[in-house]
Amino acid sequence: MTTHTKKINKKKNFLQPAKSENKTPGQQKEPFADSRKNNFVQKKIKNIIEADQINKNNVFQQKRAENSYTQTNSSIQKKSNEKIFKYPDFNHQVNKNTAQLAAVFKFSNVTKKFQAKADQIVALLSSHPLILKFVGDRTCLITLKEQEVPADISDKGGFVDVNFASWYFEKYSIGYIMGMLSHEFGIHPIPENEIKGLDKTEGKLKGTEIDTGIKIKTGGGLFSKSKEQAYTVNTDRSKQHDHILGAVEGLERSKVYRDVAVEMAVAMSAKDKKIDHKEITNLIDCYLMDVSSILAGDDDRKKSAKNMGILSKIYNLYKTRLQAVLPKNSPILNLLPDDKNTFSIIGDFAEVGFKFLKASKESIKPGYSPYQPTALQTQYMQQHNLALQW
Repeated sequence: MTTHTKKINKKKNFLQPAKSENKTPGQQKEPFADSRKNNFVQKKIKNIIEADQINKNNVFQQKRAENSYTQTNSSIQKKSNEKIFKYPDFNHQVNKNTAQLAAVFKFSNVTKKFQAKADQIVALLSSHPLILKFVGDRTCLITLKEQEVPADISDKGGFVDVNFASWYFEKYSIGYIMGMLSHEFGIHPIPENEIKGLDKTEGKLKGTEIDTGIKIKTGGGLFSKSKEQAYTVNTDRSKQHDHILGAVEGLERSKVYRDVAVEMAVAMSAKDKKIDHKEITNLIDCYLMDVSSILAGDDDRKKSAKNMGILSKIYNLYKTRLQAVLPKNSPILNLLPDDKNTFSIIGDFAEVGFKFLKASKESIKPGYSPYQPTALQTQYMQQHNLALQW
């Protein structure tokens, strides 16, 4: 104890009792008083050492907490940045200068085998300005299903619901898949979200003959010449009027669809996406085949398969018009598909049928079913006159 005290006292000189140089001869301190003073000094030193140690521990804990918070906050921010996008012109603003979106795109029932493909689709949807603007701060849920039509979409209010055919998801490459999703977003909900008074404008076109832009020959025989006339479509002959109005080049809905497809191609061309340029060509091919087959058969794909000459004419004309509206520095200009003819269209239709028949349905996670309220939840809602709102 004595050795330890001396060592500390050496370091803590300012705590030692002041030595008096001028002592009165014969003056001696009382042993008891000197002992009490030493005990007091030792106790003081011990208290200071303990206080100093506590302070060091507190500083260490505080720094560790700060580092932990910084790392955690950085990790959260990094994850958050994958889902948050800023657009100054979006009306759902957090403050005057910044708008934050937290759109979440996710597959509800994809198997591990196809998870990488699903992740690639989610990344592209999350990079698309118009789609992000429409989805806003909601969730867009994509569910793989056994269905004939490639895809369908519905706005549930609280979230956006997309059903995607497993055969199309499994057998088609990323370019055609994003082309199909461009159709779902670009023809159906986004135009209503973007264009004011669209119903009124389109109401004037319903039931009328709408010029597609191409000419076809009619009549003619042994003693008479055939005549050229405009090839038209009519919403009254279609299954869905928005398909016709979204396919005829120049109409308001079709402009939005075209912009959605072009923005998707731009998103795919980004270096960080590491997508083969061939897939951008496939995307544009999907878009042009979609609008052409809609118009060639008044939204009846079986009828359009019988009008391959008309289909190829519309395809080639609309490709030329797309080329004309793209900026000169657009990365898409050199990636446009080749012109179509009857033989190439036969191959396209044959490929669709082949892929449909060969689908394995391996992408759908077994046992999945859409959410349904439990019996207790249903009983509660009935008792309080409530309804489940999606």
